[in-house]
Amino acid sequence: MGERIDFPRNYELYLKKAVHTFQEGNVVEACQFFKEAYAIHQEPSVNAMYVSALYQLEDYEQAKEIADDKKKLYENDESLYNLYTTILIKNHLFIEAERIIQKKMAQQSLTASTKEMWNATSHALEYEKNKQKQEKKKYNQELLKEILAMGDKSFEHQAALVKDMKELDKEWYALGARSILRNPFVNEIVKSTVLEILIGHQTDEEFELYWFSQRRFITPTKLTSLEDEKVVKYIIKVLKEQFEDENPSLYHALLQEMNLYFLLLHPYIEEVITDADEWLSISFKRYDTLFSHKMENDKKSQKMEIWMNRLNTEIENMMT
Repeated sequence: MGERIDFPRNYELYLKKAVHTFQEGNVVEACQFFKEAYAIHQEPSVNAMYVSALYQLEDYEQAKEIADDKKKLYENDESLYNLYTTILIKNHLFIEAERIIQKKMAQQSLTASTKEMWNATSHALEYEKNKQKQEKKKYNQELLKEILAMGDKSFEHQAALVKDMKELDKEWYALGARSILRNPFVNEIVKSTVLEILIGHQTDEEFELYWFSQRRFITPTKLTSLEDEKVVKYIIKVLKEQFEDENPSLYHALLQEMNLYFLLLHPYIEEVITDADEWLSISFKRYDTLFSHKMENDKKSQKMEIWMNRLNTEIENMMT
């Protein structure tokens, strides 16, 4: 496809059609013509009309982007600056909008009508802030309801809900986490993911945790994050040293397998993997024809082998 060539006549044609359709109230079509005209010449007057059309279409994000092209234009015109501030409010950029409003309201030279205009914008700001707060509260409550009933959902559904939980503030997150951690039907990987977030939040509260049919109590601030677990670091180091260069595809397969084990066992990894080398030996038995000659330690640990079989069953159930 060749480079687009626009002639002055095209600009005039687009602008004429934009203004005509805008005056007729066909804002959608006008916006498209303004876009075409503005792509040819970034005239300040076209910018203002284009932004106004975008605002009427409630395309606030695009309106701000175009307005920012000519920000000085808006700062130097009271009405346009008020429009720009309103666009900030609609984009939930409340701090920037509040700063502009406060600066304007502090000016002694404002006329009564201008002061009234900025006062109205100030009320609009408070309205939008309260509206966002209420919408967020409603969203949090609805998400929490789903979390309370997530035990009978698939692993994929549970993982998706936990991903959505990241949007919650710390207090709401802790509420959802309590339900997840004590639910015996929530996948251990999902619980591990939640625990990592709580550790990151430095949550200093006690939580009940149902971990592989055992009822326990944990405090996130007293736990080590998964990546900082000594046994995790050691096993990853061994895999990297022995297999990354010699057999990259198998290295990544083994690394993925170990990471799943770690996620399932967290935060009690070292309680299960009492000897990292033996744990690796047990794992490599499944690849005996390829790796048995590489492992010096061929000892078996019945307890760890039982655990690994249990984890493999968990993983197989997740995949079905």
